[in-house]
Amino acid sequence: MKTAMVYILFLALVLAMLPVQSIVVQQELITNGSFENGLSGWTVTTKGNGEVVVTTERAYSGSHSARLRGGVYTLSRIEQSVEPVGSYIFNIAVYLKWIDYPYYGYPAAYIILYPGIEIRILPTQIKVNDKIISYNARDHWFTIMIVGNGDTADVYIDGEYKTTVSSTTVTAVRLET
Repeated sequence: MKTAMVYILFLALVLAMLPVQSIVVQQELITNGSFENGLSGWTVTTKGNGEVVVTTERAYSGSHSARLRGGVYTLSRIEQSVEPVGSYIFNIAVYLKWIDYPYYGYPAAYIILYPGIEIRILPTQIKVNDKIISYNARDHWFTIMIVGNGDTADVYIDGEYKTTVSSTTVTAVRLET
């Protein structure tokens, strides 16, 4: 049986802490967010025909990205535990490769910040905690920025404010298809 695949490239997953003070101090909390050192620092889970590889095929910046391939009845996931204190910013670059997907609807990708923030990426829309945002997510890089403080988080797509969501302290970052 021919299985359609979803290609998702996550690159430059950057987490910086910004204190409330006027002096900005940035601390990288994601280990190897640009995947320049392979999958070092990431926990990888796959099921079925799921696959997670580091590739130079398509990179947002630098020379590497992670490619998660999934399909019907498969899982591809990478995740890391994080412990931001106070305010935080996540910058995530995503590329959703459109491939004819004849089974069970559209390809999708998920970005989950535990607990409380789930972003579901479909070809023609992005859902943030089930709030639908119209967006063409096919075949091009786009960025998602999440600015949070432990109680709420503002979500921006390609630099444009889209919504505010309730949240609690982020403890893990998970990317999957």
